[in-house]
Amino acid sequence: MDKLRTVKITAMGVGALLAITFLHYHLPRTAIVTVEGTDVKLMDASGQVTTNRNAANTRDVRFINTITRDNKVLVLRNEDTGWGWPPYFKFNSSDLVAQAQGFANEQPPVSVLITFYGWRSQLFTLYPNIVRMRPVAPDYSHFPWFNIIFLILLAGGLLFARLKAKRLYERIRDRFSPSKKPEADGQ
Repeated sequence: MDKLRTVKITAMGVGALLAITFLHYHLPRTAIVTVEGTDVKLMDASGQVTTNRNAANTRDVRFINTITRDNKVLVLRNEDTGWGWPPYFKFNSSDLVAQAQGFANEQPPVSVLITFYGWRSQLFTLYPNIVRMRPVAPDYSHFPWFNIIFLILLAGGLLFARLKAKRLYERIRDRFSPSKKPEADGQ
């Protein structure tokens, strides 16, 4: 019984870790940055930067180069998600590049709130994808209302589903369990 319980807890832990990883990648994050410039790179189908224009399945990818408030470089990919996954329905990558170029040319530099999803990995050449940007005051502080409301609704939905599944399991168990025989009245 202890081994089965250990397997169950391990499976639940792995499932929770996968769900947290999925949500961390796909939920929007924000940063206050100054835009330094834009760039276009040729990438192949696997997402690797290439210089071979004759290779099959290559595409031009726009990038926006930024500096965060704590002077860290943040390079963002700027690609449309379209109707695909994740469902940000982003169709304005050209407009974002034009907006970023305008912010990069302003003097003094403008503080910009960017919304993005994804991870930056130098090892695997992964870049987060920018979703939107807008100018903000230099002392602006952002509170992630969407993420908090989404996670509360997700937790409530999971608890509701667990409750319904538990009740369904109990009804099925009661229906198919051996019934007690009626006792005689003593006559």
